[in-house]
Amino acid sequence: MAAFCSLLHIAAAAVAIVAATGSSASEGGSASEGESQPAMDATFVAMPELVVPIIDGDRADGRLKIKIVLRAADVTAAARLKAAIPSLRESALASASEFARLRASPYKPVDVARLAQDMTRVLRGRNPDVASVLVVEVSARPA
Repeated sequence: MAAFCSLLHIAAAAVAIVAATGSSASEGGSASEGESQPAMDATFVAMPELVVPIIDGDRADGRLKIKIVLRAADVTAAARLKAAIPSLRESALASASEFARLRASPYKPVDVARLAQDMTRVLRGRNPDVASVLVVEVSARPA
């Protein structure tokens, strides 16, 4: 139950961040019809989706899909993070693979708080401009 509450808190924080930083056509933005993604604050850097296998013993049991956003301390740090996305993605894939191997199952909820904590530790170790990692979407599906 505590893990579920943590998941709700993380999801609520992610929604609050997106809602607070987004712009709409009524606020002076130029959102076209059908476009529903709000603009992110300049200190947030989206990373391409990560997909890693969930391995159980000697077989692929499923796959773990993760979408993360990196939070930088300031706009300058965010610009450096954007330039470093390829190496950060490499580290994120390694971290996600390790998490999937040790802690993920396609038949149980994903411990998003632990995933965010692990990813933050690894990516901050790779690049100190990473203030935190926000997990904005995660799913574990059977193969």
